[in-house]
Amino acid sequence: MQKGPRSPCSASRAADPAGYGRLLLDGDHLVAIREDADASPEERKVTLCNAGVMAFDGGLALEIIDKIGNANSKRGILSGRCGSHRQANGIGGRRD
Repeated sequence: MQKGPRSPCSASRAADPAGYGRLLLDGDHLVAIREDADASPEERKVTLCNAGVMAFDGGLALEIIDKIGNANSKRGILSGRCGSHRQANGIGGRRD
């Protein structure tokens, strides 16, 4: 099995990140992706934003999607919830 993150996501830095989901890190590890509408004032200061592309280990993708639900401000299945679920289950990514 290949080493490294099993569900990487893409990111970009935004001069004005308003409206974008923020990638929240603990050191080099992704701990959550928080949508702008759901972010705290401190989280809104983060300029590392979700670029909208994620990849999942095929054996985990449906399990993650089934568990995350749509309890968020946009009432949809959001990548931020995928990131939080990945971290909670020990499959968070590493910043490269």
